[in-house]
Amino acid sequence: MYLEAEIDLAHLLGWGHICEDRIGVLYGAKPPSCENRPIPKWARDNDEAFKLMVEHELSLNVYGGGVSGTAKYGGGGSLDGSPFCNHETKEAAYRLAIVKTVIRKLRDIKANENPHSPT
Repeated sequence: MYLEAEIDLAHLLGWGHICEDRIGVLYGAKPPSCENRPIPKWARDNDEAFKLMVEHELSLNVYGGGVSGTAKYGGGGSLDGSPFCNHETKEAAYRLAIVKTVIRKLRDIKANENPHSPT
């Protein structure tokens, strides 16, 4: 679930040639560079998740059984949740909520830019 979310986000952020090594490190190339380098562990590292949260100006909301993220942008907004029961720790739920919210935000922006293309 975490790697899949990181791969989805990396694609939306322009990373290409994404691959995974034997220990779960994702690599990819982000233009303008053609060199493969490690992709941030947004859903598996608190510092990387926090940087993403700040960069995309997210707010987090705790509800009875989990956490949800909200992103405001260009007259729109997105919300995505992550129940605590689906994770080993609450921190993992927070990180995934951040990643899922940014993914939703970027997909919404892309859909609004190209309303007739599939997202």
